[in-house]
Amino acid sequence: MEQSTLCMVFATPPSTLSRTLRRAEEALSKALTGYAPARISWPSPSR
Repeated sequence: MEQSTLCMVFATPPSTLSRTLRRAEEALSKALTGYAPARISWPSPSR
């Protein structure tokens, strides 16, 4: 979804939305560290 659309939907200024999304991405990354199913990996020939 476009950032401008999210600003309109949630009635927030762009700076607030950017800060919130950045913090949410950092929190998600931290929460998923070490969780194997969330790992991104290249396909191998054996798969």
